[in-house]
Amino acid sequence: MVYVIGLVLLVSAMVLGVITGYMDGPDFMKTDIHDKGPQIVSLVTVLLLVSAGLVARRPSVLHMLRGFLMWGALGLLLVVLYAFRHDLAMVKDRVLAEVMPGSIIENSNGEITVTKGLSGQFVVEASVDNAPVTFLIDTGASHLTLKEEDARRAGFNTGSLNYSTPVSTANGLGYVAPIRLEEVRLGPVVLTNVRGFVAQPGMLNTSLFGMSTLGKFAGWRVEGDRMILTPRPGMNQSRL
Repeated sequence: MVYVIGLVLLVSAMVLGVITGYMDGPDFMKTDIHDKGPQIVSLVTVLLLVSAGLVARRPSVLHMLRGFLMWGALGLLLVVLYAFRHDLAMVKDRVLAEVMPGSIIENSNGEITVTKGLSGQFVVEASVDNAPVTFLIDTGASHLTLKEEDARRAGFNTGSLNYSTPVSTANGLGYVAPIRLEEVRLGPVVLTNVRGFVAQPGMLNTSLFGMSTLGKFAGWRVEGDRMILTPRPGMNQSRL
């Protein structure tokens, strides 16, 4: 144990000597040491404190070995977690998508991913003029269309709207009212001055995110139970 402590003290003294300039070294080493001097001083201080603790406690070699192995394993685990941080972030996003269908995942390349809801369709939690709205992404719908309840929550007086635009639905002919939305927020993407419609009361069960809005993305594709949307450059400033 005395040899171990002596070795720690010797290494500490050598590091301190390099830091303070008493030992010569290559210029690149000196520059790096000067930049990282405070961190190295802190490390040497910790080594000295550990050495003092070993002298005071006089642990057995078995206890010392066990401690070194435990802290070494913990350090290795931290290094592994850091090295695979991006992969772990992807795993976290996939778990979140399974637990919370409709949640938006922002990928590292700027794309956003929407997962299928329990109904087997692509639903997404968004906001319209700061009001939360659940949209069904419907490639068969021409425009963004709010159901009457969502429109009221977004601040529209649905009783004064002009339901004069005819549309064909699965239940037959219906009428919608044209509106303009100040802001539609879909995860990191913010669309402003968005053209949309409000459906007559009872006409829709879910607000629709139609092709006129979906088509403003640079592209979109479906991979299994995921829909991946590719924003255009600067799309958070887009005006539809």
